[in-house]
Amino acid sequence: MRASRPVLHFKLVDCAPAGELVLVHRAQHLMLRIECPASLDNLDRVVENALRSCTEERTVLKKQWQPVNWHWVDGTAPPHRP
Repeated sequence: MRASRPVLHFKLVDCAPAGELVLVHRAQHLMLRIECPASLDNLDRVVENALRSCTEERTVLKKQWQPVNWHWVDGTAPPHRP
């Protein structure tokens, strides 16, 4: 598989019961589940597309929620006190 920049930050940690690959971002504690394609010949393309869309979606979230010290802050959510 061709190493693209986003994949360098993720580590394959498991395979979900439904057959999805579970990747974890080492520094930002993000988890990404990717469906395995029917043919493993397309695996590199599927992973690359998933990482690209994850990066794009994360950028949108960062603009919406303004993370503070890598924590997503939602001022509209009611506080949870155990």
